[in-house]
Amino acid sequence: MKMVEFIFIISILLIIYTYLGYPILLYIMPVKNKNDGLTSYTPDVTVIIAVHRGADIIKKKIDNTLASDYPEDKLEVIVVSDGSDDGTDEIIETYYNDRVRLIRQIPRLGKTAAQKKAVAEARNDVLVFTDVTTMLEKTSLRQLVSNLSNKHIGLVSSQDKWIGQDGSVTESAQGAYVKYEMWLRKKESEVSSIVSASGCFYCVRKKFFEYIPDYLIDDTVIPLSVVEKGALCIHDNKAISIIPVIQSARREFSRRARMSLGGINALIYKYKLLNPFRYGFFSLQLISHKFLRWLIPLFMITALISNVILVGSGVFWNYMLLLQITFYLFASYGYMRKENPNLNRPVKLIYFFTSSNLAILWAWFQFFTKRKQTIWHESRK
Repeated sequence: MKMVEFIFIISILLIIYTYLGYPILLYIMPVKNKNDGLTSYTPDVTVIIAVHRGADIIKKKIDNTLASDYPEDKLEVIVVSDGSDDGTDEIIETYYNDRVRLIRQIPRLGKTAAQKKAVAEARNDVLVFTDVTTMLEKTSLRQLVSNLSNKHIGLVSSQDKWIGQDGSVTESAQGAYVKYEMWLRKKESEVSSIVSASGCFYCVRKKFFEYIPDYLIDDTVIPLSVVEKGALCIHDNKAISIIPVIQSARREFSRRARMSLGGINALIYKYKLLNPFRYGFFSLQLISHKFLRWLIPLFMITALISNVILVGSGVFWNYMLLLQITFYLFASYGYMRKENPNLNRPVKLIYFFTSSNLAILWAWFQFFTKRKQTIWHESRK
């Protein structure tokens, strides 16, 4: 076998393994963790919300949080205003009491810095992080925290439900991807630990929280810190967080690039967890779900280049190139018609897959040019 043929085959197999082989592996693995949280377990919790210029949404978010069925005397809410100058602080101050506190962060330092500031002042041993645009069902907070009745669990992540402008669950490619990710987390929870959390809504024991550098993203690093310290991180599909779908393709691209850069930095920061001799199956999960995921653009490029070189070497290689060209033509068509709500679903998925990997490629460019993003921009609807 020629080296160029080997490169093509390995590239394609790694892409297939990452998105199909790994889920199959999780599916056939025996279930080890069956956690049914005690909803009567309601420890004192501190809900932390970081916001920048959120005057249009902060009242709705605070009201939604306080409307939870969690015991009032056990709930503290800390809102960190990260350099807001649009009246956000004044709105938060109207709630100021023993349950809701405002912390001003001036100048603006970013989401991670804001969260660390809140944790330093949190009164309780259970921390709940939630985004300002994320709304919770009435029982979500109680359901999420109930899992901590198991002393072996250090972090619990929510089930994300993305909704469209009409309030219904979105059928977009983005929504399909989220469902895929939620399924992976569910299976990872059953066999070991999840490798990342939903930054929109998750809880962690304060003793496992790590004061990470400002350029890192909490939902990619904190779960790794928890596993590193010997506790489990799980996903609860009954703890629902409701998230508005991002209507702007440009903002979605920026969000995915930011998440990818955060994931890459997290793996570099916690590289020791990639050692299977020390962390066992979790290391394989981290490699399969994250490390290989960030390398997919490279595999796509090597598959295309090696295929071009092999044209003329046989009918198989000619058909493979035709298949790849067709794939990217569909992706281009999806880009040109991305605003069309009636766009064919397979075309939507192909476009989303390709644009997501372009975002990862852009994240790698930022990584190698030493661009560390500390200022976090909320992806508004």
